[in-house]
Amino acid sequence: METLVIVNPAAGGGRVGRKWLRIEAELRDSLGAFEHAITKPGLGAQMIAAEAARQGFQRVIAVGGDGTVNEVINGLAEGTDDRAIGPNLGLVSVGTGNDFARAFGLHGGLKAALGALRAGRTRDVDLGHMQFIGGDRQQQSRWFGNVANIGLVGEVTGATQNSRLLKLVGGRLAYPLKAISVLRYYGGREITMERDEQSPVTLDVLSIAIANGPYFGSGMKIAPHAELADGFLDVIVIARGPSVKARDIALLYKGQHLSHPAVTHFRARKLHFKPADEKNVLCDADGELFGCLPCRIEIHPKKLRVIAAFEK
Repeated sequence: METLVIVNPAAGGGRVGRKWLRIEAELRDSLGAFEHAITKPGLGAQMIAAEAARQGFQRVIAVGGDGTVNEVINGLAEGTDDRAIGPNLGLVSVGTGNDFARAFGLHGGLKAALGALRAGRTRDVDLGHMQFIGGDRQQQSRWFGNVANIGLVGEVTGATQNSRLLKLVGGRLAYPLKAISVLRYYGGREITMERDEQSPVTLDVLSIAIANGPYFGSGMKIAPHAELADGFLDVIVIARGPSVKARDIALLYKGQHLSHPAVTHFRARKLHFKPADEKNVLCDADGELFGCLPCRIEIHPKKLRVIAAFEK
Protein backbone atom coordinates (compact mmCIF):
# COMPACT_ATOMS: atom_id res chain seq x y z
CA MET A 1 0.00 0.00 0.00
CA GLU A 2 1.53 3.35 -0.99
CA THR A 3 -0.80 5.83 0.77
CA LEU A 4 -1.54 6.34 4.46
CA VAL A 5 -4.20 8.83 5.57
CA ILE A 6 -3.76 10.16 9.12
CA VAL A 7 -7.02 11.41 10.63
CA ASN A 8 -7.30 13.66 13.67
CA PRO A 9 -10.98 13.39 14.70
CA ALA A 10 -10.58 16.22 17.25
CA ALA A 11 -9.48 18.77 14.63
CA GLY A 12 -11.79 21.68 13.90
CA GLY A 13 -13.52 21.30 17.25
CA GLY A 14 -14.42 17.68 16.43
CA ARG A 15 -15.64 18.50 12.92
CA VAL A 16 -13.20 16.04 11.33
CA GLY A 17 -14.51 13.17 13.44
CA ARG A 18 -18.11 13.99 12.57
CA LYS A 19 -17.40 14.22 8.84
CA TRP A 20 -14.79 11.47 8.49
CA LEU A 21 -17.04 8.88 6.82
CA ARG A 22 -17.93 11.34 4.06
CA ILE A 23 -14.30 12.47 3.71
CA GLU A 24 -13.18 8.84 3.53
CA ALA A 25 -15.67 8.02 0.77
CA GLU A 26 -14.63 11.02 -1.31
CA LEU A 27 -10.95 10.24 -0.83
CA ARG A 28 -11.49 6.65 -2.03
CA ASP A 29 -13.42 7.89 -5.07
CA SER A 30 -10.51 10.20 -5.93
CA LEU A 31 -7.48 8.12 -4.95
CA GLY A 32 -8.55 4.51 -4.85
CA ALA A 33 -7.44 2.21 -2.04
CA PHE A 34 -5.46 3.52 0.93
CA GLU A 35 -4.76 2.69 4.54
CA HIS A 36 -5.81 5.06 7.30
CA ALA A 37 -4.99 5.62 10.96
CA ILE A 38 -7.03 7.63 13.46
CA THR A 39 -5.19 9.50 16.18
CA LYS A 40 -6.04 8.92 19.82
CA PRO A 41 -4.42 9.54 23.22
CA GLY A 42 -1.06 7.81 23.23
CA LEU A 43 -1.00 7.47 19.44
CA GLY A 44 -0.67 10.92 17.93
CA ALA A 45 -0.15 11.98 14.33
CA GLN A 46 3.60 12.41 14.83
CA MET A 47 4.09 8.83 15.98
CA ILE A 48 1.96 7.46 13.14
CA ALA A 49 3.73 9.56 10.50
CA ALA A 50 7.19 8.56 11.72
CA GLU A 51 6.29 4.88 11.44
CA ALA A 52 4.78 5.45 7.99
CA ALA A 53 8.06 7.00 6.81
CA ARG A 54 10.04 4.07 8.20
CA GLN A 55 7.72 1.58 6.50
CA GLY A 56 8.25 3.25 3.13
CA PHE A 57 4.82 4.75 2.41
CA GLN A 58 5.10 6.97 -0.66
CA ARG A 59 2.33 9.36 0.35
CA VAL A 60 1.05 10.46 3.77
CA ILE A 61 -2.11 12.58 3.86
CA ALA A 62 -2.94 14.66 6.94
CA VAL A 63 -6.65 15.19 7.63
CA GLY A 64 -6.98 17.96 10.20
CA GLY A 65 -5.75 21.49 10.79
CA ASP A 66 -2.38 23.17 11.21
CA GLY A 67 -1.67 21.35 14.48
CA THR A 68 -2.21 17.99 12.80
CA VAL A 69 -0.02 19.01 9.86
CA ASN A 70 2.74 20.11 12.25
CA GLU A 71 2.67 16.74 13.99
CA VAL A 72 2.79 14.90 10.67
CA ILE A 73 5.70 17.06 9.46
CA ASN A 74 7.63 16.26 12.65
CA GLY A 75 6.87 12.56 12.25
CA LEU A 76 8.01 12.51 8.62
CA ALA A 77 11.23 14.34 9.54
CA GLU A 78 11.83 11.89 12.40
CA GLY A 79 11.10 8.86 10.26
CA THR A 80 13.37 9.89 7.39
CA ASP A 81 16.38 10.50 9.67
CA ASP A 82 19.11 12.22 7.61
CA ARG A 83 17.42 11.71 4.25
CA ALA A 84 16.48 15.04 2.68
CA ILE A 85 12.92 14.10 1.74
CA GLY A 86 10.57 11.35 2.90
CA PRO A 87 7.03 10.49 1.78
CA ASN A 88 5.03 13.10 -0.12
CA LEU A 89 2.76 15.08 2.20
CA GLY A 90 -0.87 15.54 1.17
CA LEU A 91 -3.13 18.08 2.87
CA VAL A 92 -6.83 17.73 3.62
CA SER A 93 -7.06 20.82 5.79
CA VAL A 94 -10.44 20.89 7.50
CA GLY A 95 -9.30 22.10 10.90
CA THR A 96 -9.35 25.48 12.63
CA GLY A 97 -6.56 27.47 10.97
CA ASN A 98 -5.43 25.74 7.77
CA ASP A 99 -2.72 28.35 7.17
CA PHE A 100 -0.11 25.93 5.82
CA ALA A 101 -2.54 24.67 3.17
CA ARG A 102 -3.50 28.28 2.37
CA ALA A 103 0.12 28.93 1.33
CA PHE A 104 -0.31 26.33 -1.44
CA GLY A 105 -3.52 27.80 -2.76
CA LEU A 106 -5.70 25.22 -1.01
CA HIS A 107 -8.49 27.58 0.03
CA GLY A 108 -11.48 25.41 -0.86
CA GLY A 109 -11.46 22.82 1.93
CA LEU A 110 -12.11 19.24 0.86
CA LYS A 111 -12.88 20.07 -2.78
CA ALA A 112 -9.56 21.88 -3.31
CA ALA A 113 -7.65 19.18 -1.44
CA LEU A 114 -9.11 16.40 -3.60
CA GLY A 115 -8.26 18.32 -6.77
CA ALA A 116 -4.63 18.73 -5.68
CA LEU A 117 -4.32 15.09 -4.66
CA ARG A 118 -5.75 13.89 -7.99
CA ALA A 119 -3.37 16.13 -9.96
CA GLY A 120 -0.43 14.89 -7.90
CA ARG A 121 1.86 17.86 -8.57
CA THR A 122 4.53 18.14 -5.90
CA ARG A 123 6.67 20.96 -4.63
CA ASP A 124 9.85 20.70 -2.54
CA VAL A 125 9.75 23.23 0.29
CA ASP A 126 11.87 24.37 3.21
CA LEU A 127 11.25 23.58 6.87
CA GLY A 128 12.14 25.61 9.92
CA HIS A 129 13.70 23.94 12.94
CA MET A 130 13.51 25.41 16.43
CA GLN A 131 15.16 24.52 19.74
CA PHE A 132 13.52 25.94 22.86
CA ILE A 133 12.84 25.32 26.55
CA GLY A 134 9.81 23.08 27.02
CA GLY A 135 7.30 22.86 29.84
CA ASP A 136 9.60 20.47 31.70
CA ARG A 137 12.33 23.18 31.62
CA GLN A 138 14.44 20.96 29.36
CA GLN A 139 15.63 21.79 25.86
CA GLN A 140 13.31 20.46 23.16
CA SER A 141 13.15 20.81 19.40
CA ARG A 142 10.45 21.08 16.76
CA TRP A 143 10.13 21.36 13.00
CA PHE A 144 7.65 23.85 11.56
CA GLY A 145 6.35 24.41 8.06
CA ASN A 146 4.74 27.77 8.41
CA VAL A 147 5.46 30.40 11.11
CA ALA A 148 7.15 30.44 14.53
CA ASN A 149 6.41 33.30 16.94
CA ILE A 150 8.02 34.86 19.98
CA GLY A 151 6.28 37.11 22.48
CA LEU A 152 2.73 38.39 22.07
CA VAL A 153 1.53 35.77 19.58
CA GLY A 154 2.63 33.00 21.92
CA GLU A 155 0.47 34.59 24.62
CA VAL A 156 -2.47 34.80 22.18
CA THR A 157 -1.98 31.19 21.09
CA GLY A 158 -1.95 30.01 24.68
CA ALA A 159 -5.09 32.00 25.49
CA THR A 160 -6.92 30.78 22.36
CA GLN A 161 -6.11 27.07 22.36
CA ASN A 162 -8.98 25.03 23.75
CA SER A 163 -10.89 28.23 24.57
CA ARG A 164 -14.67 28.37 24.46
CA LEU A 165 -14.40 31.32 22.07
CA LEU A 166 -12.49 29.22 19.52
CA LYS A 167 -15.21 26.59 19.54
CA LEU A 168 -17.97 29.18 19.28
CA VAL A 169 -16.71 31.43 16.48
CA GLY A 170 -13.79 29.58 14.83
CA GLY A 171 -10.19 30.62 14.37
CA ARG A 172 -10.70 33.53 11.97
CA LEU A 173 -12.55 35.49 14.67
CA ALA A 174 -11.13 33.93 17.84
CA TYR A 175 -7.46 34.81 17.20
CA PRO A 176 -7.94 38.55 16.53
CA LEU A 177 -10.43 38.87 19.40
CA LYS A 178 -7.99 37.20 21.80
CA ALA A 179 -5.16 39.36 20.44
CA ILE A 180 -7.13 42.51 21.28
CA SER A 181 -7.75 41.15 24.78
CA VAL A 182 -4.09 40.20 25.36
CA LEU A 183 -2.85 43.59 24.09
CA ARG A 184 -4.62 45.23 27.03
CA TYR A 185 -2.26 43.68 29.56
CA TYR A 186 0.79 42.45 27.64
CA GLY A 187 3.66 44.85 28.22
CA GLY A 188 6.10 43.56 25.63
CA ARG A 189 9.53 42.07 26.26
CA GLU A 190 13.20 42.93 25.87
CA ILE A 191 14.88 40.25 23.77
CA THR A 192 18.47 39.76 22.67
CA MET A 193 18.70 38.54 19.08
CA GLU A 194 21.55 37.17 16.98
CA ARG A 195 20.98 36.56 13.27
CA ASP A 196 23.34 34.77 10.93
CA GLU A 197 26.86 36.05 11.59
CA GLN A 198 25.88 39.48 12.96
CA SER A 199 26.53 40.80 16.46
CA PRO A 200 23.75 40.49 19.08
CA VAL A 201 21.24 43.32 19.44
CA THR A 202 18.66 43.96 22.16
CA LEU A 203 15.12 44.67 20.98
CA ASP A 204 12.10 46.03 22.85
CA VAL A 205 9.28 44.11 21.16
CA LEU A 206 5.67 43.06 21.33
CA SER A 207 6.16 40.13 19.00
CA ILE A 208 8.50 38.53 16.48
CA ALA A 209 7.30 36.26 13.67
CA ILE A 210 9.80 33.95 11.99
CA ALA A 211 8.08 32.90 8.79
CA ASN A 212 8.69 30.16 6.27
CA GLY A 213 5.18 30.64 4.80
CA PRO A 214 3.09 33.81 4.59
CA TYR A 215 0.06 33.07 6.81
CA PHE A 216 -0.81 32.56 10.46
CA GLY A 217 -3.80 33.06 12.77
CA SER A 218 -6.42 31.74 10.31
CA GLY A 219 -5.56 33.90 7.34
CA MET A 220 -3.48 36.79 8.68
CA LYS A 221 -0.80 37.51 6.05
CA ILE A 222 2.00 38.14 8.52
CA ALA A 223 4.83 37.62 5.96
CA PRO A 224 3.46 38.71 2.57
CA HIS A 225 6.82 38.24 0.83
CA ALA A 226 7.68 34.84 2.35
CA GLU A 227 8.48 32.00 -0.07
CA LEU A 228 8.36 28.38 1.06
CA ALA A 229 11.37 27.36 -1.04
CA ASP A 230 13.80 30.30 -1.04
CA GLY A 231 16.14 29.07 1.71
CA PHE A 232 15.33 32.03 3.98
CA LEU A 233 13.13 32.88 6.94
CA ASP A 234 11.21 36.16 6.79
CA VAL A 235 11.42 37.88 10.18
CA ILE A 236 8.82 40.47 11.16
CA VAL A 237 9.58 42.42 14.34
CA ILE A 238 6.78 44.45 15.96
CA ALA A 239 8.30 46.93 18.40
CA ARG A 240 6.68 47.92 21.65
CA GLY A 241 5.37 51.47 21.61
CA PRO A 242 2.36 53.77 21.57
CA SER A 243 2.02 53.57 17.77
CA VAL A 244 0.64 50.02 17.99
CA LYS A 245 -3.14 49.99 18.33
CA ALA A 246 -5.63 47.12 18.50
CA ARG A 247 -7.15 48.28 15.21
CA ASP A 248 -3.81 47.61 13.47
CA ILE A 249 -4.58 43.89 13.61
CA ALA A 250 -6.80 44.47 10.56
CA LEU A 251 -3.68 45.34 8.54
CA LEU A 252 -2.43 41.77 8.93
CA TYR A 253 -5.25 40.26 6.89
CA LYS A 254 -4.21 42.30 3.84
CA GLY A 255 -0.47 42.09 4.44
CA GLN A 256 -0.30 45.89 4.75
CA HIS A 257 1.50 46.09 8.09
CA LEU A 258 5.10 46.14 6.84
CA SER A 259 4.93 49.92 6.35
CA HIS A 260 3.73 50.48 9.93
CA PRO A 261 6.30 52.51 11.95
CA ALA A 262 6.57 49.78 14.60
CA VAL A 263 7.34 46.99 12.10
CA THR A 264 10.75 45.88 10.85
CA HIS A 265 11.23 43.15 8.23
CA PHE A 266 14.38 41.26 7.23
CA ARG A 267 15.48 37.78 6.12
CA ALA A 268 17.82 35.34 7.80
CA ARG A 269 18.89 31.70 7.81
CA LYS A 270 19.79 31.29 11.49
CA LEU A 271 18.51 33.13 14.58
CA HIS A 272 19.07 32.95 18.31
CA PHE A 273 16.73 34.66 20.79
CA LYS A 274 17.05 34.97 24.55
CA PRO A 275 15.40 37.16 27.20
CA ALA A 276 17.29 40.35 28.03
CA ASP A 277 15.89 40.22 31.59
CA GLU A 278 14.21 37.70 33.89
CA LYS A 279 10.79 37.79 32.22
CA ASN A 280 9.42 34.65 30.63
CA VAL A 281 8.98 34.86 26.83
CA LEU A 282 6.74 32.30 25.13
CA CYS A 283 7.30 30.77 21.70
CA ASP A 284 4.95 28.88 19.41
CA ALA A 285 4.93 27.45 15.88
CA ASP A 286 2.19 26.48 13.41
CA GLY A 287 -0.46 27.61 15.89
CA GLU A 288 0.77 25.41 18.75
CA LEU A 289 2.33 26.74 21.96
CA PHE A 290 5.54 24.81 22.68
CA GLY A 291 7.66 26.57 25.31
CA CYS A 292 9.79 29.62 25.96
CA LEU A 293 13.13 31.29 25.28
CA PRO A 294 16.04 30.86 24.80
CA CYS A 295 15.31 29.64 21.28
CA ARG A 296 17.38 28.85 18.20
CA ILE A 297 15.73 28.75 14.78
CA GLU A 298 17.24 27.65 11.47
CA ILE A 299 15.93 27.07 7.95
CA HIS A 300 16.51 23.69 6.25
CA PRO A 301 16.11 24.03 2.47
CA LYS A 302 14.04 21.53 0.48
CA LYS A 303 13.35 19.29 3.47
CA LEU A 304 9.72 18.40 2.62
CA ARG A 305 7.82 17.42 -0.55
CA VAL A 306 4.21 18.60 -0.57
CA ILE A 307 1.39 17.70 -2.96
CA ALA A 308 0.37 21.24 -3.87
CA ALA A 309 -2.44 22.89 -5.78
CA PHE A 310 0.01 24.82 -7.97
CA GLU A 311 3.70 25.04 -8.77
CA LYS A 312 5.65 28.21 -8.10
